[in-house]
Amino acid sequence: MANTFMTDKAAQTRVASIALSVLARQLVLPSTVYRSAEADFNGRTGDTITIRKPASLESNTYASRSSAIEVDELTETGVPVSIDTHLYSAVAVTDEQMEFEVDDFAAQVAAPQIRAVAEGAENVLAAEFNALTSDLETQFQGADIIDIIVDARKMLSDQNVPNAGRYLAVSTDIEAALLKTELLQRVDASGTDTALRQATIARLFGFDILVSNALDAGTAVAYSRDAFAFCLRAPRVPQGASAGSSQSYQGLAMRWIMDYESDYLQDRSIVSTLVGAKLLDGNRCVKITTGLAS
Repeated sequence: MANTFMTDKAAQTRVASIALSVLARQLVLPSTVYRSAEADFNGRTGDTITIRKPASLESNTYASRSSAIEVDELTETGVPVSIDTHLYSAVAVTDEQMEFEVDDFAAQVAAPQIRAVAEGAENVLAAEFNALTSDLETQFQGADIIDIIVDARKMLSDQNVPNAGRYLAVSTDIEAALLKTELLQRVDASGTDTALRQATIARLFGFDILVSNALDAGTAVAYSRDAFAFCLRAPRVPQGASAGSSQSYQGLAMRWIMDYESDYLQDRSIVSTLVGAKLLDGNRCVKITTGLAS
């Protein structure tokens, strides 16, 4: 399929004046989950990293000096996370397009590719959220939307999930329902007068509430940072590439390489990354599903 570039110089100037961040979907989920295992990844598709889960113990009651104390055994467990998804975007640009139509290669070619791969990476993580079994359901009638968040908080607390680092990721339709509640409309309750304009809707009941376009409609997940793992690494730049480097977009590492297809007289730009995601602990997350009231 042929590329279509804007050749009108004034139109290109207008496009260039728009920040790329405005054009892209805001990526929110990767920054809220466990990412430390990335350092152990060697950069090969299919590699598996084992994330250590610490042992847990319960205290014993001391009986008397006539009885020996009980000695506990520590048992650590591991959760394997496979880096099994290789995402890429490849675009071919002909000699004529490079000469006459592409004024800014980074903005016109590389930036859309980077956005596509970055959103694909977040979708891999979001698939773990979307695949969870529903724990709570609501129709969002009256105060249900607020009550259900309180219920999710209780469920996490009952599992001894720390109060710090709790998130509530919501789909766009749940965000809309939340923003219509009186509680979030009050500036003093939602935190600041700018919170509603960002991906962070508010901080409520100990949750940082975030909206993500990657979540299925009618989906919300309350979770702690260590409920999910996300690993993303840029593949190495191959020796045969005429140009290449490691790029970063909203904290997501990826590789860009350029080669030339002499048979077709065109350059080929390729952006790629290796991704893996895994639910680490189902007791540290609560899924909410909805049927929005008509």
